[in-house]
Amino acid sequence: MTTAGAQGISFAVPMDYAKDVLNELRYHGSVRRPYLGLRLIAVDPANSERGPGLMVHDILTGSPADVSGLRRGDIISAVDGEPVKTPRDFIRQLSFKTNRPVALQVVRRRS
Repeated sequence: MTTAGAQGISFAVPMDYAKDVLNELRYHGSVRRPYLGLRLIAVDPANSERGPGLMVHDILTGSPADVSGLRRGDIISAVDGEPVKTPRDFIRQLSFKTNRPVALQVVRRRS
């Protein structure tokens, strides 16, 4: 069987991710995602004295990130003890962690 315009196209989904999605659908009826209310930019470790990680570019007022005390310019280097170097790392670490605290390792500029 072929479909016009989609011949030979397939997508692979990691099994652990598929299981997490299935569990979310089964127990909650939808896939829930965490919300922090911030925008991040990957930091080039070669140009940063604070090391690799993600720089907080913007924070929405009243968001969990704002309430937690994060500041623009902070570098997030780990989520729950796991290093993050790219936005994809960050999203993967947060994945399905909703309605519970998350430990962020943050490096702040000296004032």
